[in-house]
Amino acid sequence: MIYTVTEYFEDIADNRHAYRKGDTFPREGVTVSEARFAELSSDRNKRKRPVIAAVAGADDELQENAEQKTAEKPKAKRSRKKV
Repeated sequence: MIYTVTEYFEDIADNRHAYRKGDTFPREGVTVSEARFAELSSDRNKRKRPVIAAVAGADDELQENAEQKTAEKPKAKRSRKKV
């Protein structure tokens, strides 16, 4: 699931990394538990309001991009010999 940040916050579970409104959560290279997603997308956090929201249709788009990348074949390089 892909989430977008709806309100600025500093993630205490990620060395206080700052997330700004509109950022994708989590940042690249960071693994987040389902419990943490649930906490940040509800009022069960320190701010008592959701700070992230699921992006509708994002999983479908990611799947399409992955399929498209696998379908693409690299072009063969041509070498020119000078005579």
